[in-house]
This record gives sequence, C-alpha cells and structure tokens, in this order.
Amino acid sequence: MNQPTSLPAPPQAEQRPYSYEAHGETIDDPWHWLRDPKYPEVDDPDVLAYLKAENAYFDTWAGRHQALLDQLFEEMKGRIKEDDASVPLKDGDWLYWWAFKPGAQYRTWYRKPVGDGADEVLIDEPVEAEGREYFRLGALEVSPNGKLLATLADYDGSERFELRIRDLATGEDVETVTKVGIGQPVWTSDSAGIVFTEVNDNWRSYRARYHRLGRPVAEDVTLYEETEELGFSVGIGRSHDRSTIFVSTGDNASSRIKIFGSRNTARAIAVRCF
Repeated sequence: MNQPTSLPAPPQAEQRPYSYEAHGETIDDPWHWLRDPKYPEVDDPDVLAYLKAENAYFDTWAGRHQALLDQLFEEMKGRIKEDDASVPLKDGDWLYWWAFKPGAQYRTWYRKPVGDGADEVLIDEPVEAEGREYFRLGALEVSPNGKLLATLADYDGSERFELRIRDLATGEDVETVTKVGIGQPVWTSDSAGIVFTEVNDNWRSYRARYHRLGRPVAEDVTLYEETEELGFSVGIGRSHDRSTIFVSTGDNASSRIKIFGSRNTARAIAVRCF
C-alpha cells in the first residue's frame, strides 16, 4: 500500500511592525511589506523571494499529484462543448457572434452582413494571446460606421486594460488611447471619437474621458472625475438611438448621471441627480 508522503512546511511570511491611522483608529498591518508600491511592476527583492518560495511549494505539491490533476482536467474538458458559439446578435446592418475553435482557450469574434456575405473575423483571441504569459479581453466595441474596433485588453494581469483602436480593413491597431482603462467604451455617433473610463491606484473607475481619433492623448478631455475617496465609481453608457452618452457616478446608496450629446461630447447638455 502506498504511504502518503509529507510535504515540506509551507513558507511563512515574516511579520514586520507597521501601523497607520484611519478614521481616528490605529491599524496594525505586519504584512504591509508584501505590497510593492510599484505594483504591477514588482521588483522588491524580499517580495520576489517570498513569491518564489510560494511558487516552489506549489510546484512540489502539484508534482506529487500530477497524474490526478491530469485526470481531473481531462474529465472536466470532456464535459465542455469545445466548439461552443453564441447566438448571432443583430446590430445595424451586421450580425455579431463569438465562437470557440476546438482546442482553443479563447474566443474568436465574428460578424457578417445581415442580408448575405462572408464571415469576417473582428478579433481572434487565440492569436492575440499567442506568445504572451497573460491575455484577457475585457471589452470590444465596433464604431457606428463599422470601420473601426475599440478593444480593452489586459496583457499583464494587472487588471488595467489597454484601449486600442483597430482598423478593421487592415487588422492593424492604429492608436493606443490609454493603458489604465476599464469597462465598456462608447463611440461618438460620427465614429471620430470615443469615451472611456480609467482606474486609479485603488482599481476604482474614477473618471470618464473623451478622445478624438488622430489627436494626441494629451488633448483628451476629462468629462467627469471623482476627486474624493468616497467609494464612488464612474461608468458610461449610451442611449439606444446613439444620440446620447451617459456618464454616471455612484455607490450603493446614491448616484448621479451626466448627459452628453453623442456628436458634441465635450459639452454637457444636462445633469440629473437620483
């Protein structure tokens, strides 16, 4: 009978004295040193040493159970439809959908004319992820004229998404608007500008900005920004007729909405509070 083998003791993070004041209270956090202030770029040698020790412990554990892990993986994979696809969704003159190719870990996004025509690949996630240690598509939005694609993707696991503009005729990215985006971008009705939200150091969506294509990002207009740490998050949306862009801010108890014209996005038309 096989006897279970013991694992080495897991690494234990050292406790280092640290405290801070908040709301008149003193809070002790002996593991504060594990938070590298440069995250997502981690270069603190003590933090890296501890992360390597954690990874080594996991690798040792996984190595002793690899056969079982492989068996469980194949069983779970066998219950998944590998060529799954979404139902086509009509938007204007196009039908949009996504599909998994057998064996692929990411979706491929397609469209085709409503009447008749060949399938067109909007973005092939397996191709985008190839050669990368991490890739996550957060959002995509086709411009009203159907010629451009806005994508938000995380390329390093930092939960900060790069907003890129792609020319669908060439498949090339023509602009990178921000590297700290989040949420769903909104196009202006003339397809010449885009509204997006950005996150701060606490991963909170704190401001909405407007970018005019072809202009330097330094000229982007801040439509709204939360300057106080009150737990409010900023979001954006669009009316069904594409004539109006909404910028909202709020928490679980209250919210505020600003309304902008989709063509003249830099000028507020009205403000409503709820």
